[in-house]
Amino acid sequence: MKKLILIFFILVFTVCNVSAVVTIGKSFTNYVRAYIEDAGANKYKLCISFMATFKSLPDSPFLQLKMMDDTTIELRGEKTSSKEQQWQSSTYYNEEACFILTQEQFDQIAKGVKKLRLNAQPEYYEKKWKNGEIGKKLYKDYNKSKF
Repeated sequence: MKKLILIFFILVFTVCNVSAVVTIGKSFTNYVRAYIEDAGANKYKLCISFMATFKSLPDSPFLQLKMMDDTTIELRGEKTSSKEQQWQSSTYYNEEACFILTQEQFDQIAKGVKKLRLNAQPEYYEKKWKNGEIGKKLYKDYNKSKF
């Protein structure tokens, strides 16, 4: 019986392309998470979930990633979900956008991301890291999810 359960979980994880979610930033007014999925044909989807007050993603979001070697990746994506929620007399926008990455861009992310900039409305969302930890963690968690 234990072997059947183990086989079932392995099949579920390989079929569903489940990937670990990495928290990019959180504060009182926003919460940003990211994960990477396999999109087939040596392409990957970088999905960013954005929950915030007073900010929302446009229909065609734009993402800039500055790598540890000071190169920049610019990605255009699409908004995949959008919900508006009321919580304690505040309005929160809970949205997700996905960006397609090539194999080369995915390999660059593995070396580390120094800065992320996402065009949220009414202003950009920016986050910086000194050691590029977020890119390394996304890459590592994606590979763990693939067994």
